[in-house]
Amino acid sequence: MSRSARTLLTFVSGTGMAVGLTAVNFVTLPFVLRHLGDARFGIFRSLLDWFGWLALLDLGVGSSLGPLYARALGRGDGAGVVRVAHAGLAAFIRVTAGMAAAAVVLGALMPRLVQAPADLEGEVYAACAVLLLGVLLLPLNAFRSLAEAGQRGFVVNAAVAVGGVLVAGLSVAAAYSGAGLVGQSLAAVVAAAAVLLLLARDGLRQYPAIRREPFAPDPGVRAEFCAVQWPWLAFNATGRLGTLSHNILVAGLLGPTAATVFFLTHRLTSLVHGQLLGVGAASWAALADLYHRGETARFAARTEFLTRLLSTLGLALLIPVGVWNHATIGLWVGPERYAGAAVTWPAVALAWVQALVALWSWPLTVLAPVRRLVPGMIVATAANLTLSVAVTLTVGLPGPVVGAAVAQTALAFGWLPVLLRRELGLDSGTLRRAALEPLALAVGYGGALLALAECVAPFDPAWPRPTQWLALAGCHVTGAVGYLALAWVLILPAADRREFRQIVRRAVRR
Repeated sequence: MSRSARTLLTFVSGTGMAVGLTAVNFVTLPFVLRHLGDARFGIFRSLLDWFGWLALLDLGVGSSLGPLYARALGRGDGAGVVRVAHAGLAAFIRVTAGMAAAAVVLGALMPRLVQAPADLEGEVYAACAVLLLGVLLLPLNAFRSLAEAGQRGFVVNAAVAVGGVLVAGLSVAAAYSGAGLVGQSLAAVVAAAAVLLLLARDGLRQYPAIRREPFAPDPGVRAEFCAVQWPWLAFNATGRLGTLSHNILVAGLLGPTAATVFFLTHRLTSLVHGQLLGVGAASWAALADLYHRGETARFAARTEFLTRLLSTLGLALLIPVGVWNHATIGLWVGPERYAGAAVTWPAVALAWVQALVALWSWPLTVLAPVRRLVPGMIVATAANLTLSVAVTLTVGLPGPVVGAAVAQTALAFGWLPVLLRRELGLDSGTLRRAALEPLALAVGYGGALLALAECVAPFDPAWPRPTQWLALAGCHVTGAVGYLALAWVLILPAADRREFRQIVRRAVRR
């Protein structure tokens, strides 16, 4: 299968997975929320975010694996893949004990961190004990990195889809049975285990020598881990501060119920953002392969093409979310759980710009020393946290998304293009134009769509509920397709349209 075919298959499977899981979550989340309650739901979301911080204690090993795998795979070095896998598994096993100890300490502090009421403290402790079991799954992440580096993101998407369906079903069962936070935590751990075991099975089938060869981690590969793990740790820490701190910040400053409202209001933008990240995840291995082969002109052209494609696709999906988010949240979980346009539109901007940051960061982390990214990320993270706390204390719920949107925009259009030019020879002006040209169209189109939505309601409240959902879905789809049609004619250059057609044709023929 060609690079283009694998990239397209990864993206299409990611889209299908995202659409399917979005539908599942939309059906199941109101049920879970009704039986769990707003306070417990907000606490559980904060628990997941706090435990997400434990991933930093892998000391950069997980992030280091991708480039090492990509280099071995690009050279056709099967023995090198095995050496990287063994060294990665050994490194993961070493750090698991430290992560487990940190999880115990975090669990002891958790009731205070999430502002849990006194009657829920015991439940919080028990839920943390269950989440601790998930830490023991850490070494299996070595196989996820292998699948992604091998341009088999479609396998990762399939495994994540299985886990998503599983966690949704188990969450509903746990909520209905009254298992509370413990049941929700157990559902999350079981689903995570299923995903990682499926990826481990795939990795061992693709490279049976990982299991067949004696387990003897190569000191040379371990030395390579050590050379890059601390810059990766700093890079991951800044990234997590920008993504996992939002619910924690709201819960800590405004309480768990406010965290539930905040989470639900920007849930749609988060789902779209996750799907947009799939563009970078689907393409980075192919871009790295072009670069390693010395095809620098194609590498530059493909990066520009992906930038314009991602910007256009992101705006097409996000504009309807911003316009009809109020109606969507109201129909989904009730209008009282909508935090307002002041949260929605900064969240839309944040999802778009973060997708660009991720796309432009991928080639830098794989093809250049990751330490080059760290100074800019630290500055952006410091600005993000300062603004987020200040705005949250001043105006409330919009704080985290406003602070993050401002900081990420400065990072995307200031530091990253300069770094791409300096490290990889890409033209920073070309990349900025590729990202911003679709935005110029989006401002006018979004304003017109918003004015139309103010005049014409998406549905009549007297209609049956399924009909209301169909009408609302029609608004989202029509809004996205309308923008894409205009962008195809007015924004995308003929070369990009031709390139896209060729990628689709090659993938279909395969």
